[in-house]
Amino acid sequence: MLLLLFLGPPLFGFVFGGEWRQSGEYVQILGIYYFLQLLINPLSQTLNILGRQHWQLGWDVTRLLSIAVGLTVCSLLDLNIKSTLIVYTGIMAATYILLFFMLRVAISGSTQGKRING
Repeated sequence: MLLLLFLGPPLFGFVFGGEWRQSGEYVQILGIYYFLQLLINPLSQTLNILGRQHWQLGWDVTRLLSIAVGLTVCSLLDLNIKSTLIVYTGIMAATYILLFFMLRVAISGSTQGKRING
């Protein structure tokens, strides 16, 4: 992941040919989001396990609406693909950071309850 983040364009150009260099730039832009997804996604079912399905639903709806609004704004502003990918990456990164903090609160609340009752 870090290799693609730092060397995306030249690596894509070398492996796939010069016309793919721009795809390497797109991978660089999306790399931050993919990195956060790689770190946080394995924990994503924690809310369901802890009985916080309503939190999970809230996060899913927030993510969906954020993406829809973000891409709609990009379209209305007639942004180019790079700018649109930056907006998309920012939205997705923000939602995964939000999920991380939601997980921390849920886990913290779960362990506190066990200490009190146990």
